[in-house]
Amino acid sequence: EYLTNCYALLKLRHPKKLQQENFLQLDFHTRRSLELMQTVWGDSKNSLIWAIDRTVTSAGARLLRWRMNSPWADRQKIIYHQEHVQYFYEKNCEKLRRLLTKVGDLARSLLRITSDKGRPNDLGIIRDNIKYLNEIRELSAGLNWQWPDVAMLGDILNNSLKEELPLWARDGNFIKDGFDEELDNLRQLKDHGHELLLSLQERYIAESKVNSLRLKSNQILGYYLEINVKHRNDMPSNFIYRQQISNSLRYTTTELLELEQDLKNSEQNLQQKEISIFQ
Repeated sequence: EYLTNCYALLKLRHPKKLQQENFLQLDFHTRRSLELMQTVWGDSKNSLIWAIDRTVTSAGARLLRWRMNSPWADRQKIIYHQEHVQYFYEKNCEKLRRLLTKVGDLARSLLRITSDKGRPNDLGIIRDNIKYLNEIRELSAGLNWQWPDVAMLGDILNNSLKEELPLWARDGNFIKDGFDEELDNLRQLKDHGHELLLSLQERYIAESKVNSLRLKSNQILGYYLEINVKHRNDMPSNFIYRQQISNSLRYTTTELLELEQDLKNSEQNLQQKEISIFQ
């Protein structure tokens, strides 16, 4: 499954050889003696990573572990990173840390999305991270970093996603009202089906002038229109006879049959439509 996920990535970069001279080569015994990740007794507590790791994001923790296992040997790289650390330490370190506590694990979300295992909350993480990007850009203004232009993506996600997002797309109800007309119609049908049936009943009463006409349903016929037999000759031509029970006659119409089918399929169609928008 792991290999399948890897091959499913939409953007797989070409392999890039890391120049060994750029990194300090540490063998197993050296790593163990330095107690980088764990002590000589195998405990993570009291190791170097345990002592210095004050990261507030999952991505930051992974990056710190990677850099500790592969420390720079290039003096310019070391100075470059030291200058950046010094900048944030002097300027706005705590403000940035508070901001980063709100940032989601973008790398993991992108991996799930590109491997076709994305979830609505993954898009929510991307949306929210784009919001925080402007604040991070302001805090790092003195570093002349190059930032990607993601304003259009942010607008799309803000306009399409609700604030509260389910874990799975099949749970539905994560696309905003007004984003897609067909989806809005399906929601209207699902949420207001009873009102639509009552409205149809009122219209048929007005057309037939039979005030006792009622729209009912059972497991055999589904929805039907019921009248007293004395109103047999008052029925409009578009009424289709179904059944007679005692003193009652039961009818249907093409419109009622279509509405019934739409109501039956509304939940499934709603789920499929929302998933198609998500994909």
